[in-house]
Amino acid sequence: MRKFITMILVLAGLAIVFFIWNFDSLWPFGDSTKSVSVNDNVDVIKLDISSIQTTVIPENRKDVHAELEGRGKVTVKKRGNMITVEQKNKWNFSFLWFNRPKLTIFIPKDFDRNMEIDLGSGSLNFTGPSKSQPMKLNHLTVDLGSGFIKMKNIETKEFTNDVSSGNVEIQSLTTDHGIFDLSSGRINLKDYEGKLEGDVSSGLFNVQMKQLVDSVDIEVSSGRVSLDLPEDADFKLKGKTGSGIVNYDFPLNDTKKSRKHIEGVHGSGKHTINIEVGSGSINIR
Repeated sequence: MRKFITMILVLAGLAIVFFIWNFDSLWPFGDSTKSVSVNDNVDVIKLDISSIQTTVIPENRKDVHAELEGRGKVTVKKRGNMITVEQKNKWNFSFLWFNRPKLTIFIPKDFDRNMEIDLGSGSLNFTGPSKSQPMKLNHLTVDLGSGFIKMKNIETKEFTNDVSSGNVEIQSLTTDHGIFDLSSGRINLKDYEGKLEGDVSSGLFNVQMKQLVDSVDIEVSSGRVSLDLPEDADFKLKGKTGSGIVNYDFPLNDTKKSRKHIEGVHGSGKHTINIEVGSGSINIR
């Protein structure tokens, strides 16, 4: 009897694996391609991604084109002034390596208006054409749940990044104004240039500035921040702390320091760095 039950369970397991393996042929959107043309009326390209591996490729084209390899469903729709690429999974068997879907989204590299990226628990890679010729946008908004985003060679007028518990890696980002809201995840910025606002709850925020060209405002609750500045940066530091820690490696002039307050000037003091730390820590180097 025990052998019979074991055999039934094995056969049932094999049937499930067979069903998953052949699921793409049963699900009508298993391998799908969608495209929508981009005209002068399109102000926003929005990517709404659930939980798969996604690559965004800017290239010479006049449409938004999405290719899904594997199970799931992808739609590309234009409503009003917005083109939306939406991907959803009906079932999630991502633990099976052979069944992981991949989504590739092609966008016009000369699209210079607004983009919105909303990623759940998947991964997304978005790289501009080159460091000397970055992807130029007006406003780029990135919302991340618990997934992973990697971006490179981006230039915007405004950049907004909201991270719950995911990880973000950004290299070569130039913006007039960057806003970062980090809960318990991690953000790594390298070769960053522009005004910076950061709100860190309990995550890890690493910033390496290419040049200091504007103000920096960072508020830390119980997280950790590392701010790496060029040696020739001109700034005035204003720091407040509760039970947290503010460390700095730069020599400061006109220093005013107490247990919960620090002020000082490096170079000409042209740009203001405002730091407020609750019970977290920040290192300026």
